[in-house]
Amino acid sequence: MNRQQSGSNASRSRASLNQSTRHRLILTARKQTGEYLNRLVAGLFEHLDDAFFEPADVLSSDLMQSRFIYSIRELKQVRESVANTFVRQVQKNLDAFFATESVAIGKRADIFHQLDKKSGSLALMNHTELEEDLAVWTVIAKGEQRYQNALQQLNVLWASFTGGEVTTNSENPVGPCVLANQFRVALAIWPGDHIVKPVVYDVFYEYVIAQLGELYQGLIDDMRGAGVQPVDRLTRIKSRSSNNARDGHDFPKPVTPMPNPADPFAAPSADLPETSLLGLVTLVRDLFESQKKSLGLSATARASAEQLAPMLPESLVDVLANLQQQFADESVFDLQAAINSNGEFKRALQRQLGKLEQQQHQQVQVLDQHILDVVMMLFDFVLEDPVMPAPMKVVIARLQIPILQVAIHDRVFLSDRSHPARSLLNNLSRAAVRWVDDGDYTASSLYGMIEQSVNRIVACRTQDAALYADVGEDFSEYLHREEQAAKIAEERLNQLAHGQEQLTAAREKVSRELDRLMNDQMPVAVYRILNDVWRDVLTLAVLREGKDSLSWSKMLDVAERLVDSVRLRSDEWERQKINREIPLLLADLREGFFSISYDANKTASMFKQLQLCHISVLRGVPPQMQPVSWKHDQQSSAAREQSSDSKIQTTETLKTGQWLSWVGQDGKEKRAKLSWRSEIADLLLFVDCRGRKVVEMTSIDLHKLFRDAQARVIQEIDEPIMDRVMRIVYDMLRQTASEHSSDIPA
Repeated sequence: MNRQQSGSNASRSRASLNQSTRHRLILTARKQTGEYLNRLVAGLFEHLDDAFFEPADVLSSDLMQSRFIYSIRELKQVRESVANTFVRQVQKNLDAFFATESVAIGKRADIFHQLDKKSGSLALMNHTELEEDLAVWTVIAKGEQRYQNALQQLNVLWASFTGGEVTTNSENPVGPCVLANQFRVALAIWPGDHIVKPVVYDVFYEYVIAQLGELYQGLIDDMRGAGVQPVDRLTRIKSRSSNNARDGHDFPKPVTPMPNPADPFAAPSADLPETSLLGLVTLVRDLFESQKKSLGLSATARASAEQLAPMLPESLVDVLANLQQQFADESVFDLQAAINSNGEFKRALQRQLGKLEQQQHQQVQVLDQHILDVVMMLFDFVLEDPVMPAPMKVVIARLQIPILQVAIHDRVFLSDRSHPARSLLNNLSRAAVRWVDDGDYTASSLYGMIEQSVNRIVACRTQDAALYADVGEDFSEYLHREEQAAKIAEERLNQLAHGQEQLTAAREKVSRELDRLMNDQMPVAVYRILNDVWRDVLTLAVLREGKDSLSWSKMLDVAERLVDSVRLRSDEWERQKINREIPLLLADLREGFFSISYDANKTASMFKQLQLCHISVLRGVPPQMQPVSWKHDQQSSAAREQSSDSKIQTTETLKTGQWLSWVGQDGKEKRAKLSWRSEIADLLLFVDCRGRKVVEMTSIDLHKLFRDAQARVIQEIDEPIMDRVMRIVYDMLRQTASEHSSDIPA
């Protein structure tokens, strides 16, 4: 659906509401929001004392305690003004939203203060401002994570109601982004201490943002009750994609958390985990200079005699774009060359920033420097990732500069796990870790499609999320087709393997029964019938009818009667009795021969030899006997049973769907997924990402690989690359902070 179609659909929905209904819904939304927020803000101030005194009690310094207590007193003096300004401005935003279908204050770029160009202030490099920026940022990220389901519903319903495009969370007039920014504006009249303000924002989240579920549900119920129908929530991204990113391409949808029974719109947890880039930036911010140095991070900029202007994010993005052109010309295919190129890029970036500081008297803002450090650290670990094949690491690493540009330009990337850029990176990596180097580097291969996706991002100078959404959508469509084809191929392989297993099981059962009937010495004719013909007859009966079928029982009875028919009998009456039974036995034998379409000439020869045996037996003369080699089959069966009994714990715990990496006989790494394992025979079938058979192994073969440290289970293959790498960096930063904390003076 294009943008024009989207607008017409929304317009039709808007036209379906009469003017009085629209007016009533607007007034109701304004009144509900005002009353609800007034109640929540009142609760916020009631709980401020407890929130302030708790940290004040643990502060060892009398001076610090005084600063906390004095801040409480000051905030109480402006309490009414803060509350009124906050609620009044939110209601103004609602009015503006219904009139113009957008909220300027909600733009994410406004989360961070605009520079005072006249004074050339260093506001954004100021530690106080940085603390407040991160506090507001955290409130927004946690709130949007908590109420992502409700916000999605509100966004699409309001698009229908206003007749416009689907709004984003940052444009939603009652979303956490707008509310947090308006609270910050209202709080500006309070000269709170920088160590105190984060506490206020914590309380604001707990007693305002985290309590919005009832308001959201009321607004949604009112619009649905009035007949407002939602529009496609993907319209906005698609329309932006078609209009703003034509020069640039369904990426995996984010997993929606299960709702909390107490609050149907709330996710189970609103904490920012180690998989949040915002959490990493916060950790870097809190490191001491010596700790940053130990990790190779940039030192925090210090005030100088000559005041430097803070570098605008747009300027920093331009610096990165120029470096992108420089490094995009390099054709790097080797992993070590990619690592060297990465190091050279970092040095070139520092040189370029140093020139700007000397020539244009501009300095990178503290927060932007933290973002650069964190994202570059993440890509360092991508190049060191033990899961991804080396050629794929080289390709994925080329996204470092574009991702840096996105992180600087659109800082929600740091906290939004469903951001198109992050989704694309995860999706490309999810396919890359399953790739096997089979020599196919063509454009239609998996390697070729990943390379094309990366090239499209690198070739565009835009940081628009729509470009990443477009690329992600195209790659996901390709991946979906490949996965469907792989699924079909894998199912066919499994069916073939299962059929082979059934055949093996049937043959094992037949061998056991024939071993029971055969003696060390038996007539050659009987042995040939049992071993060359009846073995297949019995096997066919098991496969067609089952091991408990009448057909199986009948054919097994024929084999038993055949063996009994050539047994010597001393009694004349018994010889006459077997003589009467032979015709029926021969008829049953012919039926079995016919069922497997046995060769007619060989059939006649076998029956003639059997006839001679029967004549000898009826005369009381032993037929010509010959030792038979049936014990070979029995020994093979015993060997197979012994192999099956020798399974190793490692292979027993390996589950279908798990991926394995091992070193092949050619010394190259192989990786494949366990697609099927026999429940009867000792056999494991492995396939690649396209459903093609890679290898069949026994548990003994696999155990040898594990024993020689030539194989391992790839446990992390399903974990998104961003989550996995961020968790590693998070743990490293936490460990660094704890190891050096004892060396830092109080």
